[in-house]
Amino acid sequence: MALLYIAENEQVTVTGYEGEVSHLQIPEVIDGRPVRRIAKSAFARRPELVYAKLPETLISLDRFAFYSCPNLKQVVLGDNITDYGDGVFRLCENLREMELSLPQEHYSILKELLADNEGTLRFLLHLPGGDACLTFPDYQVQYQEDTWARAIHSRIEGAGFSYRECVRRTGIDFRGYDKAFDRIQADNSMLAAQIAMDRLLFPYQLEASAEQTYTDYLRDEGEQVVIQVIKSGNTGWLRMLTDRSLLSPAALKTGARAAADTENAEMAAILMSAAPRQKRRKSFHF
Repeated sequence: MALLYIAENEQVTVTGYEGEVSHLQIPEVIDGRPVRRIAKSAFARRPELVYAKLPETLISLDRFAFYSCPNLKQVVLGDNITDYGDGVFRLCENLREMELSLPQEHYSILKELLADNEGTLRFLLHLPGGDACLTFPDYQVQYQEDTWARAIHSRIEGAGFSYRECVRRTGIDFRGYDKAFDRIQADNSMLAAQIAMDRLLFPYQLEASAEQTYTDYLRDEGEQVVIQVIKSGNTGWLRMLTDRSLLSPAALKTGARAAADTENAEMAAILMSAAPRQKRRKSFHF
């Protein structure tokens, strides 16, 4: 893979690459000059692209930079980007994970990314006070024509829009994000479990009442949650569930069977080590 670029005015604009690459990592400096911009449609329609790491020096993402990359799943970038073009990640149908560094707390880039994609997006956010992991569910805008009134009415379906409303250009309303949990429980139980586990695993600005809500939900839905976790292969989630004793003996057995079926020895070991702890705790209840 050969990176294509233009070096001028003491900065570099990346225009694309020759060949094929699944994991794209753009350096911060090329030819002694900082990479400041990714040009319009630079990486558009690249079916081989799965992962992209953009440099912290970047300040401009031009229109359709990654447009219609159907297999792009994860992107890493920073908050120096002040010029975000239209449709940068539009039609990236499998894009689900983003890692975003916010040392300057320029939340406008997060808002732009969410506005650009109506699908479910999970963000690992590196903030000055710690890390947060937030999932923003998908949503759809439905339009219905009212012939008699000669008007078109719109209706938003899904919890994703409510979650996106918690992000402002000046910050994130974590309390509002946690309060939206009631709605996602009704819409999508699998996403609800993911949101709950991530908020407990990365408890950035997590209030005690919200922590209790998430804890109660995971404990009540333990058997379904553990199956979901085994399928995901996320050992961080599983360790959090067992460390907090959120899995009942029945859920531990269910998880053990699922781990055996998927031949995941590490997860099976975590569940097996948790079972004796559950028994010891139970013996002290009178």
